Amino acid sequence: GPSPDRINLNQEHDARSYAVGAASLREAQQLIEMIGEESPDLGREEKHELLHVGFVDVLNRKPRMEEQMISLELMVRGLQDAPAMADLPAIKEVTIDDDETSSQLYMLGAYMGLQVLMVDNLLQDYEKGISGRIASIGFLEALANESRMSAEEINTQWEIIRDILTTPAPGVDEVMSENHAAGLAYLEENAKREGV
Repeated sequence: GPSPDRINLNQEHDARSYAVGAASLREAQQLIEMIGEESPDLGREEKHELLHVGFVDVLNRKPRMEEQMISLELMVRGLQDAPAMADLPAIKEVTIDDDETSSQLYMLGAYMGLQVLMVDNLLQDYEKGISGRIASIGFLEALANESRMSAEEINTQWEIIRDILTTPAPGVDEVMSENHAAGLAYLEENAKREGV
């Protein structure tokens, strides 16, 4: 993909995109450390690669593992038919081992990607969507503990995002999207099935 040097954190769009990618790791840090303790034979770069591959695959909505589960998550979150994120990073050609640790790391990265897709989808209503490429770089650099933004700068960006999302968007009505309504209908129907 394009060079990571083409990020200007003084520009609102780039800073917001980078911060969303970097912040997606906050909730997952303990899980990443736990998986690392359970699998000490897996190197840091390998762990980071698996997390990043899952993250990028989901941004592109092309999961290579647990496709049905991720498709359901996209539907439930109202993202299945949502507009694609801008400036998506390229999907990496890698082979993922068929073991529990690789699967856990991939899926953890995928779920962080889902969170970024949700933020992007909400911001697109305000014409303030984020760059998938820059979010991916923010994710990877934060994962390597080399973030270009401090925790305070990331928090500032999240405050700006909250302000954007709490201001009524022009032309956006209060009605749920068809996709979100379909997801809720599926959950209601599925909950009636035996064993669910």
